[in-house]
This record gives sequence, C-alpha cells and structure tokens, in this order.
Amino acid sequence: MKKLLCTSLMLSILFWCVAMASIQTDDSWNENQPVSQTGQTIQIITSPGLAEITNQWGSAFMHINPTIQISVTELSDEINLSDEMLLVTDQFQTEQNTWNMVVAHSAIVTIVNIENPFLKEISQRGAVAGDFNQFLAENEDNRLKCYILDDQQLVASVASFSMLGVNEITAQKISAPAKLVAAVQTDKHAIGFCRLTDLIQNGNNSFPAQINILPIDRNKNGMLDSYEKFYDKPDRFTRGVWLGKYPRELCNCIYLSAIATPTEQGVFDFLTWINNEGQQYLSQAGYYPISRWEKTSNLMAFEMTNQQVQEAENEATGTLWRWGLVIALLVTALFVIIYRQKRQSTMVVHSEDIVMAPALNENSIVAPAGLYYGRTHTWAFMEKDGLVKIGIDDFLQHVTGPVTQLKMKLPGELIRKDEHILTLVRDGKQLEISSPVSGVIRENNSLLLSKPFQVNNAPYGLGWVYSVEPTNWYREIRFLFTANRYREWLEDEFIRLKDFLADSANANKVILQDGGELADNFLGQMSPIVWEDFQKAFLSR
Repeated sequence: MKKLLCTSLMLSILFWCVAMASIQTDDSWNENQPVSQTGQTIQIITSPGLAEITNQWGSAFMHINPTIQISVTELSDEINLSDEMLLVTDQFQTEQNTWNMVVAHSAIVTIVNIENPFLKEISQRGAVAGDFNQFLAENEDNRLKCYILDDQQLVASVASFSMLGVNEITAQKISAPAKLVAAVQTDKHAIGFCRLTDLIQNGNNSFPAQINILPIDRNKNGMLDSYEKFYDKPDRFTRGVWLGKYPRELCNCIYLSAIATPTEQGVFDFLTWINNEGQQYLSQAGYYPISRWEKTSNLMAFEMTNQQVQEAENEATGTLWRWGLVIALLVTALFVIIYRQKRQSTMVVHSEDIVMAPALNENSIVAPAGLYYGRTHTWAFMEKDGLVKIGIDDFLQHVTGPVTQLKMKLPGELIRKDEHILTLVRDGKQLEISSPVSGVIRENNSLLLSKPFQVNNAPYGLGWVYSVEPTNWYREIRFLFTANRYREWLEDEFIRLKDFLADSANANKVILQDGGELADNFLGQMSPIVWEDFQKAFLSR
C-alpha cells in the first residue's frame, strides 16, 4: 500500500510539472489588464428627512476621493431597490434588506431648570408618560411653561411617548433650539423638549448652565433604580441610551441598509469613512456619533467584507492556481480511496466552530403562561397532585450555554425560598441557583445527572430539576411573577445585563453593533471572575 501511495504522489507531481509547462506565466497578463479610468458610482437612496446629511456625506467623500461618484436620490414609491444600492434610513429594514448597520444616534430629552420646584420629587421617582401628558396637554399649574422644538418628527415622537395625539399638544413651539434652551435657563418653572445635540457643547462634558435633563422611570416601578441614574453627564447619558435604558419612543438612529452585503471596494471605503471622519457632520442633523464599541464592531465587519473582496479578485486572476486545485483534488481523491475507512471518522467539521451565535434579547426568551417566575431566574408550577415542579428559566440557559454538569440536592431534603439548591457547571465555571419556593424535595430529575444539557434543550419540560412538596406556597407565590409581569421584568434585566457587560473588559466581544442585542451563550466565553460577578449581580438576592 505504501508503494502504491508513493507511485501516486510521483505521478501527481509529474502531472503538475506538465501543467505548469503548458501555461504561459509571463508577467504580461497582469500588466496588460485594463484599469478603470471612470471610477465607481455609488447609488444611495435616502429617507426624505436624511437627504441633507446624506448629501453632505457624499460631497465631503467625493472631495477627497474624486474617482468615486456618489448619486443621492430620495426614497419614493417609484424606486425599486437593487443589490447595488445603499439605503440611508431612520427605520431599521428587516423584510427586504438583509444587511444593516447603525452609524448615528439621536435622543429627545426633557430639560428643566435646576431650580424647578418639581425637580427634586421627580428626580427621586422619575417621570412617566402620565407626567408628560400633563406637561404637554393638561397643564393645570399656570406657572409651568412648556416649550417644544418646532420639529415635526420630534413632536410626533413626544406625542407617541405621552400617549397623546399630535394636535393635543398645547406646548409653545419654538423653532430655534438655542431660544428654547435659553427660555428654560431663565425661568425656573419652564420645561422644554429638544434633542440631546442641542445641549452638547464641543469639548465640554456637561450640560448648559441651569439645565438638567428630567430622568425617566423606564420600568415604571415608582422609583429610579441605581442603573437608571445616568442623567448627570452627556457621556453617561449617551452610554445609557446605547444600552437601552432610555425609552425607545424618544430614540432614533441612522441606518445604512442594503439588500445584500456590500462587496465593492468603493462602497467599503465610503462606509469606513462614515464611521470615522463622517461622524463630524451628524450634529447639524440632530444626531450624535456612535460609541467606540459600535465603531469597532462596524469596522470589524468591514474588514471581513474587504477580505471577501480580495479573495474574489484573487480568484479571478488565479488561472494558474486552478490547475493546482485540479491536481490537489486528484491527489486528495486518491488518499480518500486508500484511507477511506481510516479517515472516515476524523473528517468531520464541527458546526459550532463556524456558526455565529444568534442574537439574544427579551423577545427570544420563552416564558410559558401558567408558570410562576422568580427573580433568581427560576420557575415553579403546581401540578394536580399538589407537588410543585421547579427549574431554571430560558433566560439563564441562554446566558450560560450548554451545561456540562449539575450538582443537585437529594430527595427528602428541606429547602427554603432563596436558598441555594442547584449548581450549574460549564467547563469548570459554575453558578449557584436559589429556590423560588420552600418545601421538601420529593424527587430530583435523575435524567439531568447523565444528560445535563436537557436544562438547555427543554428548561420547562424534560429539564425540570425538582419536584417539591411546598410548605408555604400561597404566601410565596405573591413574590413571584406571572408570565406577563415576568416579561416586563425581563426588559429591565436585559438593560442591567448590557450595563454589566459594558463595564466588563470583554464587553466588545458580546455586545453587537446596535447596542440592543447580545450574542447567545455569551457567558460561556467569559472568565470565572465574570461568572462570579454575574452571580452577585443577577442570582444573589
């Protein structure tokens, strides 16, 4: 067999030499290739409200890249988008377009004078939509003067958050942002609605004198939680908006969108420029730059796209190497025939090495109705026989990823609410899970000892952990969530989670480009120290 193998290799080498001799490989092929003299034209379709900033981007880019032409057209019903077009829009494209990228942010803020008599109370509890409703339409306090920027999009966004019709807003409209800010600065009873960029001063990480931004109680629990206190400085506020702590109705973005992932070098250069030098033009349009995390994510995506372009170009000019590929395939086929039995079990591609983790958010979490959910990411359900099954929720299994071991208590043991009853282990890193209820364990799920991954595959089914005889069921379920309330609570958990990860050294590895999504199973790639911090922040109540 060895002799046959050596003979085959020698024949392959001989065939390679003959093929090389038969191909003209002088340098004239590359030298005589035509070079484009006219350059490239980039077609951009823009939402009407973003035409001005898009034209500014185009003009500035063409000034430093005269060989590239940029054509800007406003979006209309008559335009049929094609693969070659870029779309600049303030609405995320999800149906027709498969490629999207955030390049700018905007936020509408409520400003008050620092001497406003209502500020102290609202700073403790946070404003809600009902407060805005009173400010804008039902102002019973004659001393309170409400101003709003005379901008159609801004007024519509504020009306939406306040649950008002646009025509119901009675606040005085002011066209110039500087005049609105000045009105609030000089009157302690004034309140105004404008954009964050109207307050940001170049090179100064502070708000104008006498001005505070009114904090908003996003989770509507009647108080400002610690993670909701980010209104004191512009940089802290923009970070909070990016993390999702601010109401979505008062936020906006500029997206670059396309039907297919861009591959042209000129488009690649234009997108890279927008993420760097192009950010300086945003303030004129009421937007502020993306964060450094988002910029890094965008540029990494560009790098991957550029690599694909280079590979395509190399393939187009690689006639010689295609002959080599043919020979290599022949040799490989020979190897497969000789060693097919021996190599069959080893030639396997593991999908987990090449498939990107899906995005993780509150909408991707399964939460069946009829269960009770605990703050330690557990669930409980009373069955007909009066015993209560408990387990971990879908959120926790998405965070940890595939569990490699479970450490469980034994039947007959007494457990108390909020007491550690289960240890989840993944590759030596572990989390301690607390019980949502008190009782006596009547059965543990022995299937999980040999198949711990069932807590990931079916956390509410085959992945249940204990069957418990409850000792204080009706009192303790008052402190648990029903499915609807649990989903509302999850929104705040994801905000806290993003905040937690943004403070981690590994945040840029798990936060995606829009700042609103996380990578599934992200905790699996983190160090044991991060697991300990996650335990303290989310599972120790």
